[in-house]
Amino acid sequence: VAAALAEAAGVPNQAAWLVALPPRTSLGALQAGDSGLAGYLLRRDPVPSSDSTGPVAPGSVITSLALLHRTRQDPAERVDARAALQASLFNVYVGSLDPLFLDWRWEAIPSPEGGLVWRPLGTFREGALARYDGIAAYLSRPLQPDLTTFGHDYPHTLTGIPDQASAYRYLVGSLGRPVWDSVAAALQAGLTDAAIAAAVGTMPAAYQVLAGNRLIETLRERRDNLPHAVDLMFEQVRGRAEVYGSAGAEEVTVEWPAPDSLTLHVGNTAERFAASETERVTLFLGGGPDTVRVVGERGRAPSLRIVPVPTDPLAQLGIRHRLALGEVLLTLERAGGDPRVMGLVARVSGEGPG
Repeated sequence: VAAALAEAAGVPNQAAWLVALPPRTSLGALQAGDSGLAGYLLRRDPVPSSDSTGPVAPGSVITSLALLHRTRQDPAERVDARAALQASLFNVYVGSLDPLFLDWRWEAIPSPEGGLVWRPLGTFREGALARYDGIAAYLSRPLQPDLTTFGHDYPHTLTGIPDQASAYRYLVGSLGRPVWDSVAAALQAGLTDAAIAAAVGTMPAAYQVLAGNRLIETLRERRDNLPHAVDLMFEQVRGRAEVYGSAGAEEVTVEWPAPDSLTLHVGNTAERFAASETERVTLFLGGGPDTVRVVGERGRAPSLRIVPVPTDPLAQLGIRHRLALGEVLLTLERAGGDPRVMGLVARVSGEGPG
């Protein structure tokens, strides 16, 4: 069902087949005792490369670990944030809340502005439409928010555990609310009543008799309520935003153009954060001799936290004084380790990004 819905919405999907091994079959690590059991056979080509430093050509495919390293090292390589948001919102729609970012594959696409953007390929959404009910799932849900019961309403927590939340901030945190609304509207347009009915029609006939009409109704309601899911997820991503510098020397300009608005200029890019959406912004500098310049007067909000890489030189310009911790609008701190995201490595001073 999820695969058919993804195709209707224009979202990349990884091909998979539900199969059962014939009796007495053994395939490598699969022992004879596993034969006869049902499982999914996934199509993995193109196989991603883990090369995080070598040259790449358009069409190259890499792992998420390689993506993290390459986009932190070279500003000319960046994530296709809109495509990542499309995949993420579709995952929320079908209830696949464990994104399994380590399993994502990324394809190099030439950028009109020069350099490369990395676009996510299709993933297999094994958690789609799942109903994790029962007392064990209920008690585990505070620590494992993806153990939800698929239904008409969206759960409150859509970005998962802290490591997953940092991954979302890294991949789609640069996008403003108009882009989120546009991507959600495009998904809604593709998920027509006819497309939903056709997707449910791919289930075995016995399943359609038992749950087909109820599932169609649920999928229609979730489509119509997708803007509410955007409200929740945008707040969780941008409420405590994260900005990442590159490994080279970085020129950072900090400015509050209004008392309730913060603008960060990092290299050739600029991001603006409004206090109505963002409580705090954390800037992770990537290395090299970085310069942070504060222009004008500090505003009331959002607050700014800057985390340099340990031992790297940092020039501070225009920073007159600091307030006490807890009241701080601008604070500089030295981390005990290299900040990373996506649950791939990672903690900063024992806290983790965000």
